[in-house]
Amino acid sequence: MKLVFHDDPGAFRGAIVNWVTGAKIPLASIHFDGSTLELQMEPNEAGRAALKGETPTLVMKLVDDHFEGHWMNSIGEKAGGPRVPKLKMVPYQK
Repeated sequence: MKLVFHDDPGAFRGAIVNWVTGAKIPLASIHFDGSTLELQMEPNEAGRAALKGETPTLVMKLVDDHFEGHWMNSIGEKAGGPRVPKLKMVPYQK
C-alpha cells in the first residue's frame, strides 16, 4: 500500500492509496511523535463488519531510514497473532 500525508492547518491528515485504482481511503487517526507512527484506517461498512467493531492500529517505529511495526488490537496484541511478520515501510521511489 501507499500512504500519503498532508499537513493541513491545525491537523495532520493522511490516506491509503490503492496502487491499481488510485482510490484513496482516508485515515481515521494519525499520530507521529518523531520516532513512532500510529495510524488507523477509516473502514467502510464491510470492513467494520469484518473487524467486528474494532479497528486495529498500525504502530511503527523509526529504524534508520524506514519504519517497522505491526497492526495492533485494542489490548496491545499483534493483530493476527504472535507469528505475524513485522511490516516495513520505506520511502516511495519512482
